[in-house]
Amino acid sequence: MDSSFRKNAANRVEESYGDAKNLRARHPQAALGFVYALSAVALESEPDIAEWLIDLLAKLGREEDAYDAVALILPDLTPESEAPGVEEDVAAGPLEPGASDDENIVESDAELRLAQELVPHEVHHMRPVRLRRSQVPAALDPGRFFTVMCDELLERTPVNFHADARRLRREAGRP
Repeated sequence: MDSSFRKNAANRVEESYGDAKNLRARHPQAALGFVYALSAVALESEPDIAEWLIDLLAKLGREEDAYDAVALILPDLTPESEAPGVEEDVAAGPLEPGASDDENIVESDAELRLAQELVPHEVHHMRPVRLRRSQVPAALDPGRFFTVMCDELLERTPVNFHADARRLRREAGRP
């Protein structure tokens, strides 16, 4: 959601809640997650609505018959020339809540060249978007979300599914 926060917030929450209940009823063994992107501008322009929405998202992830995990991302869509001089942490890796080192995303020059070949030319000219991590509650942290989703998926699927993921978990000392 990137605009009309007061007008749209209630509808988005109602839709997500209804979707969760419907999906869980139809697919009780599925690992269900919900990722919500809320423009960081809402934190300044309509802080009461942003706080209300963040609270409801956290509650949506607590109900046993809804989503297994809910995540919130707060993209700062303010042009760099207009952004205040506040530095945010670099986004954490998906399985490491709170981490601030993203240097391991591309491990070699060869991987970087391959990634550049695979990504459409237009993407290289897009403006980077910073994520405001400090204002995301721990219960809605994207790292936590991916950890819970992976755990739930592996718990609910037969032991012969996702063999590589299960092996990597064992190697990391996780059951």
